[in-house]
Amino acid sequence: MKNLKIFETEKVVYEIEYNGKKVILSPHQLFNQPSFQEAVLSQINEMPFTVKSEEWSNKIQEMLDKGERNET
Repeated sequence: MKNLKIFETEKVVYEIEYNGKKVILSPHQLFNQPSFQEAVLSQINEMPFTVKSEEWSNKIQEMLDKGERNET
């Protein structure tokens, strides 16, 4: 999971790269690990492993801090 892009439109949308494939996420799907797993599964037919809650939060915050922002 890398290369987070943040599209700041009327409704914020996130794009990440997961195993070399792009996945589009809502804020809820990025924040909530089970929702993230469901989005990845439905979009690229892969099932991410579950990580500890604290690990997940830290990784997401790190990606948000470094993410590319796009205003449209």
